[in-house]
Amino acid sequence: MEIYRQGDVVLRPVAGIPADAERCGDRIEVASETGNRHVIQGAAYRQQEAQLIMLDMDTPLEHPEHETIVIPKGAYEVATVRSYVPVQNMD
Repeated sequence: MEIYRQGDVVLRPVAGIPADAERCGDRIEVASETGNRHVIQGAAYRQQEAQLIMLDMDTPLEHPEHETIVIPKGAYEVATVRSYVPVQNMD
């Protein structure tokens, strides 16, 4: 299963949406460090801290500063990642 990434947003395929996940909308928007939003349309769910989305068809993930990528039909966990640069000893 392929993992999809656009900037600091990652979509990881999952087997399906758990029965106890709560439906919370028709899209997921994730704010980026620049204030712009990554947007994907689909059935959005929340299970505890996880954001999930069910795509009934191949669907674009859009952001004004990144090339649009098309995510294949399926269920995904939507997560954010940030770059981390450890602080070096300045002695």
